Amino acid sequence: MRHLPIEASKAVDTVRQFVHKTLERHAPEFVAISCSTKNVGDRVRSSSDAIKEIASSLGIPVVEVDDITLMCAYGHPPLTRKEQVRRVGRTIWPTLSDTKSTKTAVDAALAGLYVQTERLFSFHEEVA
Repeated sequence: MRHLPIEASKAVDTVRQFVHKTLERHAPEFVAISCSTKNVGDRVRSSSDAIKEIASSLGIPVVEVDDITLMCAYGHPPLTRKEQVRRVGRTIWPTLSDTKSTKTAVDAALAGLYVQTERLFSFHEEVA
């Protein structure tokens, strides 16, 4: 999906359709959402709410990860800017350095890796 309609309700409907199809087709174990610690607009908030609602209706857990958590997770000492975290992501996945890759693709990959790693550590702690 490259572009969303300008009208907010149509944009959210487009997000709903895309997310519903994607989640039904791929049936992921969880959905990771990267949340900005800065104020986000109504459009982003509405889209995030729609994603959480759809995932919940399909029985897929949603994990929200804020910027500060990612900055702490991907650097020691903790990183101070989101762009630094994205630079780490582009190092892990060089294909995301391609000019066609967006910041949101890097953010999504980083949030997904963070959540998956936390889930693996939690699983191993439960077993031990």
